[in-house]
Amino acid sequence: DGAPSRFTLQTNWRSDGPLLTALDVVFDGVTFGDHRIPHRPVSATPDHDRPRIRNVDAPLLIRCVGRSAPVRTIKGETLSVPSARAFIAADTASYIVELLTR
Repeated sequence: DGAPSRFTLQTNWRSDGPLLTALDVVFDGVTFGDHRIPHRPVSATPDHDRPRIRNVDAPLLIRCVGRSAPVRTIKGETLSVPSARAFIAADTASYIVELLTR
């Protein structure tokens, strides 16, 4: 309430339209820590209406770290944050390499 003005992004100049649509589905009705910070859908620029990355199955991919992943746990239950970060970074890099080599 202390800010004199509020601004809302209406156009995303970097992301593809299908990705923004997928994110709208995931974040529909979500507030980010406070009811005054709701997710608001944004539009892509006309030249980003279609996907620019080819040969992907979906515009948004959510990958999960399963129990079988080689990630260290604490007391056999909670994932170790440094170990999980290292696994996620390696998994992301591997997926990017796969995309670039298609």
